[in-house]
Amino acid sequence: MEDLTINGKPAVKINAHKIMSTKEALYLNCEGDEVWIPRSQCEFNNQENTVLVSEWFYNNKFPD
Repeated sequence: MEDLTINGKPAVKINAHKIMSTKEALYLNCEGDEVWIPRSQCEFNNQENTVLVSEWFYNNKFPD
């Protein structure tokens, strides 16, 4: 299993499609949930249609 990190902290990788973006955030469809994620808390991969999200942010945004 690969060690996923963003900004040196644990991260979660999820499937996502970009809906729109601004200088500060990305609006993504993350496995059916449409959410804004600050660019400082994520790294989007266009080729894989995935996003790495800070684990703490993920746990707050997707509590289930």
